[in-house]
Amino acid sequence: MTIDTLVAALTLPPESLLEQRIAKQLFLEHGALTASDRHNLVDTVEGILWVAELKSANSGIPIYRDVEREYLEIAVLSLVFRAESADNSKTVSRITELVHRAIPYPVMLISQVNSDLQLSIAHKRWSLNEAGKTVLEGDPLMVDPRNTVWSDDFISSLAFNNQNRSNFYTFYSSWESRLKRSKIAAITGFYQHSIHQEKVDLEYADYIRYTSLQKTIAELRAAARGEPQLNKRVDMNLEIAAAERAMRDIERRLGKPHEE
Repeated sequence: MTIDTLVAALTLPPESLLEQRIAKQLFLEHGALTASDRHNLVDTVEGILWVAELKSANSGIPIYRDVEREYLEIAVLSLVFRAESADNSKTVSRITELVHRAIPYPVMLISQVNSDLQLSIAHKRWSLNEAGKTVLEGDPLMVDPRNTVWSDDFISSLAFNNQNRSNFYTFYSSWESRLKRSKIAAITGFYQHSIHQEKVDLEYADYIRYTSLQKTIAELRAAARGEPQLNKRVDMNLEIAAAERAMRDIERRLGKPHEE
């Protein structure tokens, strides 16, 4: 899949399409970037394109405004990383965050990382310290074929008409829930969307817990291999067994098929 085919799968209103290149200088001038940030932006990014700009006038979606945020539009951008620089996942994550921070609107970012695509979104809210400034509401949610399931069902679920178009916040949240579900599918083995945001959020919390347990088990196994005392190895193995049971419980809640 290419950026163009994924953009086509979004079936955005033709009136919203821009296809305008963005100079990297725009991001270099935004905010207090470190020397490392500036170096990475210049050396790792091949190009950035403003693909589309969803506004009420071209999408029929009402704006959203409350005390925490104001969503007047949604931007869709694409970013191509240079092949020789895209293997560093920390750099890719950092550049992704910088792009989301630099654009004042919520962004759907489509990135090309070597031969893979990555999707990321990040809700925004008003800054508590600077009037009129927006900040990211947590780290960007990033998905790619290496850590999720990119099935035809997932791709088709991203289409414009499949989102909740009550307002820009619900629309963007619909995209968010689909990305979360694609990560959950890495556990269950299949993608299945739910229209219930609370259900998705609960299942995504299980996903976060599951990945934390995986990390804990890997650390305990590594420590056990180098532990000379038998009683400590036994304790570690008991912790591993408990973590594995917790993972199986999560798998059952999420609907992962198990052999009887």
